[in-house]
Amino acid sequence: MTVAPAEAPLGTVQRYCIRVPSEKSIPTVGIEVQFPDNLEVTAIETPPGWRGTAHKGRSGRIVSANWEGGTILPKQYLEFGVLARNPAAQTTLSWQAIQTYQDGSEVHWIGPPRAQFPAAVTRVRTSSELPPSASACSQEASSSPSSR
Repeated sequence: MTVAPAEAPLGTVQRYCIRVPSEKSIPTVGIEVQFPDNLEVTAIETPPGWRGTAHKGRSGRIVSANWEGGTILPKQYLEFGVLARNPAAQTTLSWQAIQTYQDGSEVHWIGPPRAQFPAAVTRVRTSSELPPSASACSQEASSSPSSR
C-alpha cells in the first residue's frame, strides 16, 4: 500500500490517494485505514462498486475509514481518495492500514519503513523544500467525495 503524494506542503488542503494492490492470487475485498493523528481529514472518496465509511473520534474528527463491498482483482490495484488539511508544522505522517482478502486473510501495513509491510508515509514540509508537484493519483476519482 502506498499514499501519494509522498511529500506535501504545510497547512494546505491536500487530496491524498491511497493505492491498494491486490498481491495475492485472490481478490482484495476490504481496506481499513487509520489516519495520522495530526492530519485533519474532511472527506473520503469511494470508488464505484465500493461502500466507504468514515469513522469519527470523540472530538468529532475523522480518524479512520474503511471501504468494502467491492473487489480488487489479483495483480491489480485500486485508489481510494482522502481530502485533508495538512499540519502547520513539519512532520512525517504515518498511514496504517489493514487489507482484507476474499479468504478472510489480512495484510497489516503498519510496520516501519524497511518492514515487509510498511506503513505508508508522507513528509509535510515547507513549499520551498518540495519538488515540482505531480498529481496525487494516477486518475481522478469518478465519484464525488463523501464524509460520513
